[in-house]
Amino acid sequence: MKKQNKNLKKALAVLIAALGLGTAWADWRFVDGKLTNDNPRCSFPAQVVTLTDGAGNLVKGLQLTGKNEESTKKIDFTDVAKDTGYKVISASAEALARNCREFIAPDMFDLSERMFKDATTYGVYVTNIVISPNVVRFPKQWAQQTPLKTLKPEKFPYVKSFEDKCFSSCTNFQVDVGNLIDPGVTNIGKEAFYNVPVKGELMVESLEFIGGGAFHVAEPDSRRKTKSYLKRIVLHGKVETIPAQCFYNAGELELADLSGCTMLRMIGDSAFGNCSNLVSDVSLLINSVVTNIGTTAFCNAPLSGSLVLTNIQRIGAMAFCLAKEPARKKAGLATVELSGNLANLSFNCFAFQTKLGVFTFGVKDVGSKTIGQNPFEGCSSLGEIWFKGFCPERSVVESILADVPVGPDCRVYASRTLQRSGESKPIWPELAVPATAEELAKLNEADRRNCFGIFQTANGKRKAFFVHRRSPFEGK
Repeated sequence: MKKQNKNLKKALAVLIAALGLGTAWADWRFVDGKLTNDNPRCSFPAQVVTLTDGAGNLVKGLQLTGKNEESTKKIDFTDVAKDTGYKVISASAEALARNCREFIAPDMFDLSERMFKDATTYGVYVTNIVISPNVVRFPKQWAQQTPLKTLKPEKFPYVKSFEDKCFSSCTNFQVDVGNLIDPGVTNIGKEAFYNVPVKGELMVESLEFIGGGAFHVAEPDSRRKTKSYLKRIVLHGKVETIPAQCFYNAGELELADLSGCTMLRMIGDSAFGNCSNLVSDVSLLINSVVTNIGTTAFCNAPLSGSLVLTNIQRIGAMAFCLAKEPARKKAGLATVELSGNLANLSFNCFAFQTKLGVFTFGVKDVGSKTIGQNPFEGCSSLGEIWFKGFCPERSVVESILADVPVGPDCRVYASRTLQRSGESKPIWPELAVPATAEELAKLNEADRRNCFGIFQTANGKRKAFFVHRRSPFEGK
């Protein structure tokens, strides 16, 4: 009986190998320009080439140029062409290992685009990949949409570029970016790690470009529960833009430091949106010469400290809005000072910043086109508003104070010596009504002498004392 079982197993093994359903054989041979093995249904056209690896070594080996359409569970190039000395070092065709589950090529360092992409179309998926540590780049769409779990080795010290969508939608690839992404990397492409559950600390010293959605994790739903476990980001280099949705939904992110990106000028829409644990000092993320901050750029990211922008041109809708209550309880901006050619302070851009106490308009002319609807809604701690130039019109002041909850006495400061062009006197009397004795008693002695009056919003819920105090911008 035992002998019959043994013969039956042997017969089944021969049948599986003949049908190409089993594990591919590891004893590869280079014959007549083709890499082949004992499975006649699995072979690759190849040619001898000499290439330079990441370490600067000239390596002579085989460049594969074919496709594998077989349902092969494993492709192992460990012993390829062992009699000739050739190694598999390059793959020039997409979907080289389209149908394998495990790909082992420890000498392959020159990778081609779309090498494993679209494997899901054929119902067989690559989950484990072994390649050379001397790889120089991960090309476009290299393993996009595959159920990749492990990539070995863990470190690739010579890789300078992770190109567009190279690991996009690899939702099983819980990779430590501190190991995979070397500090010397210069390029991280568009959606390079989109919907990848990355973890660890991203530290890059010479970043020149990062693409939109590079580490974006989509909103979870019943079918998709991918989550970002990224903890820290420290970037240095010549990068000028943190583009749209770059780190969107990085809910575990606690610290982000972009102070080494001295050429940074733009932060795109939702770049750090929903980073609900990001309590870093805002000065580490936004240098003072940033000109453009996009819509919802830091929405629900409870940044702390003082935001100072000296050349701001646009702040998008809900850019710093803390719409979700758990986020606003963790931290919040203390003061904001804006100078430059501000064209737009959009809808709800600082809404629900409940710790915001002082806001300074350093722009010389704050007009109706500058202020969007309810920029300070829910800012219950807002106590001082400063204007660098003359006080704006009643409608502008109304929009600034609209929907600001009743909180501390709000005082609006500006210099009555600064008027609009062509006017001989300031417009303070047109804005405020005389203060009563009781209202004046709320002010300190210095403010009482210089109080023009009280401004009350249309809904009657919010009052502001209009006080002349020498502007901190005068004489500069």
